[in-house]
Amino acid sequence: MHCSLAVIGVAFIVVGALVSGASASVVEQGLRYDSLPECESALKRSPCASSSESPANPLCWRELNESQKEAVQNQCQVTMTVEKAMAGPVYFYYEL
Repeated sequence: MHCSLAVIGVAFIVVGALVSGASASVVEQGLRYDSLPECESALKRSPCASSSESPANPLCWRELNESQKEAVQNQCQVTMTVEKAMAGPVYFYYEL
């Protein structure tokens, strides 16, 4: 019984060391675009934008029909400079 617990303990230590090493090599970089000048005006043009009179409705975009969505010109271009070298594969995610 004690031998099998020791084997399990050593296995967990090895797995923990591998996971720790893998997480140490992760490069994460973020960019907030809501305060960029080129995006502020685009965000304000959205029919779902909050105002001083009413807060933003989180389900607003779902409630718009397709023609309303197509009419909205709320796009902006954002450039991100990668600060560290990254070995592939590189994953990109969008955080709300």
